[in-house]
Amino acid sequence: MGNSAKEIAAEMNQTNTGANKKIYLIFQGKFFYGNRTKEHGIFLVMINIKEEEIIRSNFALSTAYKLRNISYDSTNKDFIEFFKNISLKDRSQGVQIKENLKEKVKTVGVSNLLGYDQAEFESLMQETIENTVQENINLHLNYDLRSTIEMKDIYPSLFEDQGIDEAEDEPEEDIIKLECKEIIAPVQGKKMSQLEVGDIILVKLIDSRKADFNEKLKNLRVEGTDKIKGGVAAIDLTKEQGNIVVQFIEDVYGIITLDEDTVKTGVKLAVPSSQSKEDKAESDLLVNILFVLLVVIIISFYFLS
Repeated sequence: MGNSAKEIAAEMNQTNTGANKKIYLIFQGKFFYGNRTKEHGIFLVMINIKEEEIIRSNFALSTAYKLRNISYDSTNKDFIEFFKNISLKDRSQGVQIKENLKEKVKTVGVSNLLGYDQAEFESLMQETIENTVQENINLHLNYDLRSTIEMKDIYPSLFEDQGIDEAEDEPEEDIIKLECKEIIAPVQGKKMSQLEVGDIILVKLIDSRKADFNEKLKNLRVEGTDKIKGGVAAIDLTKEQGNIVVQFIEDVYGIITLDEDTVKTGVKLAVPSSQSKEDKAESDLLVNILFVLLVVIIISFYFLS
């Protein structure tokens, strides 16, 4: 039997027909790096061999113990279910690796990538992640070929509203992007220029489809308000019309479009109360220090005069 995904699939498909054909490649894995405080990461990438396209890629990074609780060779279904329960912040922190992998695959070409064997896939992932985190990593990767029938069981959302034959020909990317509005918080917010991927901010949904997502996003809503928490997934403040991408839940994102004045002014954006309290504590400490210094100066002038 061949070594590459394409060769293996071709040989397996000689005896399979229709929805039993192995036309999907899934590779998933885990990695860690660091000395005392280890950073752990997991990833999941799906490729349609027939169409030669990546149809799904997810990454998460965290120092939390929870990412150690799944083995890289768990079933694909268990891996996907595990991913759904990873926190918003952990998923957001894997965005840069995801973007760098996308660029790497664009350079290599999906057709060439499908000629890789498992060791070559591991090498590509190792190089991409190490170049992103600027650390040597310890990586474990698992590599599977799946049919449409298997994929429908593993990841049914890829095939919603489609017949199985249609899905075999053209699986759809089910990422949803909702239009959002930034919330300005001049006193207790976080400066836009200081935002980093992984930060949690508050936004307002202004998308015409927002009613359809009330149930899905209810746990992210600030009680008694229309504010929703989102993890910063990407920031671009370099253009005249900047934008911030936030992730709400898996495959549901928010897009904030910023006008030129907002970008130039560098306003503070609203953050959850826990973050606001930290900023307020820092502000109160500074006020107290300035007050003490003022008292010292006044007393000094009094005794010197």
